[in-house]
Amino acid sequence: MDSKNTTKREIEINLKDTFQYILSKAWIVALATLLAVVVSFLYTFLFVEERYTSEARVFIYNSSDVGVTDKNNDIDWTLSRQYAVSSPEFVTEDFCQVVINRLLGNNLEEGQTKYDCSKYLGKTSFKEFYTSVTGKDTITALQMLKYLTVESNGNTCVMMITADTEDAKLSAIIANAVADSFEDYLADVLETDEVKAKVTSSGKVPLKASNEQLTKNIALGAVLGLLISCGVLFLVFILNDKIRTPEDIEKFLGISVLGSIPELEKDI
Repeated sequence: MDSKNTTKREIEINLKDTFQYILSKAWIVALATLLAVVVSFLYTFLFVEERYTSEARVFIYNSSDVGVTDKNNDIDWTLSRQYAVSSPEFVTEDFCQVVINRLLGNNLEEGQTKYDCSKYLGKTSFKEFYTSVTGKDTITALQMLKYLTVESNGNTCVMMITADTEDAKLSAIIANAVADSFEDYLADVLETDEVKAKVTSSGKVPLKASNEQLTKNIALGAVLGLLISCGVLFLVFILNDKIRTPEDIEKFLGISVLGSIPELEKDI
């Protein structure tokens, strides 16, 4: 029974002593937390690429719906909703190439017009701007598809076109150029005059990054630095089996101290 109690005392962790030990090493905790914050800041600043999102909205409707009413004499938009739901299927590489041709002013077919970027870029051409932002000579249809997300807005006739790129102006230009092309050329793409598209909301130039990570990463770094440093100090404390005080002898060995001989600082 005594051996069990002794074993229990040996493995017992005194939380108060542990806390006091960690508190006595507060400078280590502070230094580790600061180091983690600096590492998080540098990692975010150097390696995390900011992304900017701009969204344009297009209303898609079928002209045959306009004359059809339901029981409440409201217009029945059934076909229009079906076109809006299937809107992501309209965004193909061929359609993106049409948008690119309009942006660059190249290979325009009859009836196609160049998309005006002057309100965003002034006298700078889209090609020059795109090269300055991405370092690439020109944008491809496949790259534009990677920038785009197209989806219907629930059970409505509204299609949302979202461009997500590394530059705020580039996102707005692409979102609006795609939306504008839908309005002008959707009927040609679908080879029917019944389907119409109308831009109801143009994409704005975002004022801040959509994936702004700096504050979040710094906070996460601070928490991790604090937890890791406290965890290491906790392990150092509980794994240290040295006896330093008379109280340690009584606690771990179960015997009383009758007396002690102080250590002399210098020879007599």
